[in-house]
Amino acid sequence: MGESKSEAEYHREIRLKTSRVEVSSDFLQPLINNASQLRIDHFLPCIIYVLDYRTQKYLYLSDGCLEMSGYTKEFIYEAGMNFVHQNIHPTDASFFEKSFSDRYINYIRNIEDDDLNNHTFRMTYRLKIANGKYIQTATQYKIALRDSKGYPLIVIGCFSDVSLFKKDNIVRMEVTRYDPKRNRTEEVEILHSLNYTTVLTKREHQILELIAQGLKTDEIAKELHISEYTVSTHRRNILDKLNCSNSAEAIVKVGLTSA
Repeated sequence: MGESKSEAEYHREIRLKTSRVEVSSDFLQPLINNASQLRIDHFLPCIIYVLDYRTQKYLYLSDGCLEMSGYTKEFIYEAGMNFVHQNIHPTDASFFEKSFSDRYINYIRNIEDDDLNNHTFRMTYRLKIANGKYIQTATQYKIALRDSKGYPLIVIGCFSDVSLFKKDNIVRMEVTRYDPKRNRTEEVEILHSLNYTTVLTKREHQILELIAQGLKTDEIAKELHISEYTVSTHRRNILDKLNCSNSAEAIVKVGLTSA
């Protein structure tokens, strides 16, 4: 089995496949106008955007950039979507593996043309902003235009800071579909869902919390009234389950610190 390609490498291949497709200004301008008229960013910490999937550059950004990310709109225009990918939390970034990307692209390609606008894609992950801290981010978007082979060309969506009410570190990608006949929206596919906290037992999570507080093996044993050997066994199991090389990495992975 070959090595997994990075998110940037994978989408570079997709962009090469679609690079010769022309997108007319007659299509783009109404899309950008509609996005600019939403003005959601006036009362929510969010960024509305229109993205050229081939170049990973933004065609439109709302005025919420500085408030939400600490970066100016001009900077994000220049940096593009690749800059966003580079600032996703390292643990959450493993979400963008080629195996997932294949599934994601294939899902988009298999949607019928007259049903495309009924589908909304939603993602959650941690994103590092200008002050070096991570915020909980929810992104939802629609594929506004595909090429003749079904590859995405233009995407319209919204980044939102949901840190106030999202306290877990679940990484999730789901698809919802609006059914016009029944006038209701339903979840139709979970493309990815990863919650490291559910991997551990209650005792293992308790021990990891104490490690995060700075307690050593003997101190944890006294605190929990168990043997040092039992604590050591739990520590090994924690690292194995989370696929981590040390406790510091495990602490970050389950979200006990934002490092």
